[in-house]
Amino acid sequence: MALVTCPNANWGLNTDFSACVPTGATVTCGSTEITISVHVDHLYADLDSSYYGSANVVFGTCTDSTVTPDENGMITDTFDIEACGGTWSQTGAILVDFEVKGDAAAISTTVGSTTIELTSVLKFDAHCEYSSTASLTTSHSVDSDDVTSVDIEDDTGDFTDKFSLQWYSADTRTAADNTTPTLGDTVYLQAASSLAINHKFYLNSCTASKGGTSIALLDHCNQDDTVVSALGLVNPGLVDTSTLDWSFTAFAITGQEAALDIACEVSICALAADDTQLDENCGVCAEP
Repeated sequence: MALVTCPNANWGLNTDFSACVPTGATVTCGSTEITISVHVDHLYADLDSSYYGSANVVFGTCTDSTVTPDENGMITDTFDIEACGGTWSQTGAILVDFEVKGDAAAISTTVGSTTIELTSVLKFDAHCEYSSTASLTTSHSVDSDDVTSVDIEDDTGDFTDKFSLQWYSADTRTAADNTTPTLGDTVYLQAASSLAINHKFYLNSCTASKGGTSIALLDHCNQDDTVVSALGLVNPGLVDTSTLDWSFTAFAITGQEAALDIACEVSICALAADDTQLDENCGVCAEP
C-alpha cells in the first residue's frame, strides 16, 4: 500500500491510514442552514498569513467573501441548506454532501504580468444526516372555551422544527376557526411544512390520548378500519404540498377529562430536482 502523506499539520490520517482527514473541522447540520468551522490549513496546503484576508470557504456552489479567518486562522461560516448545490440522497435517513474547499482567489497573485498560484487548494466533503421523521403534538378540549396552542417536540430529528400541527373547528382552517368543538362535531387538523428542501411528507401515525388511555387514530400502513368508520377519519396520505389536511369526529375518552392530546409522527420523502423520490420506497407499505 502506498504511503499517504497529509498536506499539513491540520490534517491527519484516518483510522486505516488510507486517507487524510481535516482534524478539528466541524459541521453543524441545522434544518435550514449548515455551519462549518475550519482552519485555513484545511482549505490550503500552505497559505502565508499575509494572504488570510483573501481566504474564503467555498461550500458546494456557494462562496461567502465576507467571512475570512480570525487571528488564529479559523473560519466559521453558515450556508443555506438548499441553495448551495448539495448532493442529496435518502436510504431511510435523508443525507446531503457538500464539497468544501478554499477559494482559489486567495492563492493567486500577479508577478509582472503573469498570474501565479502560491499553494494548493485543498478540499473535503461535509456530510449531514437528518432523520426522515418528526414528532408533532397538539391538544384540544371538548365543550370548553379554552384554546390550546401547538406544541412541537424536537426529539426525533433536526427537521422537526419545520413542521407544525394545529386543529380547527371548520374546514376553512383559519385562525378564526379555533373555537372549541362539541362531541360529534368534525375536528379539522392541519400538518404544515416549512422545510426548504424539495420533499413530500405524510402522517406515519397519530394517537389521541388523555390520562393513561390512548387510541391509535391513524396508521399509514396499518389503518384500523373501525376507527375510520366510527370517527369518519379522512387522511390524504402522501402529499407534495406544504400542508396536509385531515379530520375526524370529536370524541372524549370515557372516564377522562373532555379533552384530547394529539401526537403524530411525520415521515419525510426527499425529492430530486425532477420531483422523483430519492428513496423510491419512502411511503410505500409492504404487501400484507
